[in-house]
Amino acid sequence: MTSPPQRVAPVQQRSKCSEYDDYLKKLWEGGCHNAAELYRRLLPLGFKGCATTVRKYVEPWQESLNNPKIKYLHLRRWGNFQQPSLRRLAIWLSSPVKTVSRQDQRKLDQLKITLPDLGEVVRKVSQLVLIIKNRRGDFIDYWLDQAGISSVSALKDFARRLREDKDSIKNGVELEWSNGQTEGQVNRLKKIKRDMYGRGCFDLLRIRVLSGN
Repeated sequence: MTSPPQRVAPVQQRSKCSEYDDYLKKLWEGGCHNAAELYRRLLPLGFKGCATTVRKYVEPWQESLNNPKIKYLHLRRWGNFQQPSLRRLAIWLSSPVKTVSRQDQRKLDQLKITLPDLGEVVRKVSQLVLIIKNRRGDFIDYWLDQAGISSVSALKDFARRLREDKDSIKNGVELEWSNGQTEGQVNRLKKIKRDMYGRGCFDLLRIRVLSGN
């Protein structure tokens, strides 16, 4: 043997539900989320698998009901158009409407139809952005109360976490002071240290920091 044997990749077996994928998706999108009921509906079509096979096949879909991110990515694969990334969607939600192009706005409108909860998220995010930009810390309590009773679990969790540090958030919104200068100086010091790594001493570092160069 002149060369090592080639490793043969294992062949992934298809689920018995694969040939019924379109039908299962149609039922799922229609509101049938019970694996046992899906199994019963497959039997008249000649399905040879068991209920456990159906349950495992739709398990990722079941997770999407409680996880907005998974739900978004799942619908992104199913959608009839190329939906934006999560980062791009976050930019749209936090940007003024006037700065979003018409094409992007149409995609956002279509997403609101696909994800009913997205409409409420858009409204809440827009309100929070206006509060921050206009430095209206007196509206923080009201926004937290409204987000706390939202039907969107992600918004409720977000509001709960903000409430834990509410005073700091209010100060950040209302006051002109910030730790931006401190963070900038720390970042500058770290950059100088990286530039000098292994080639200088503390005295030289001190001179470079104090000189401002």
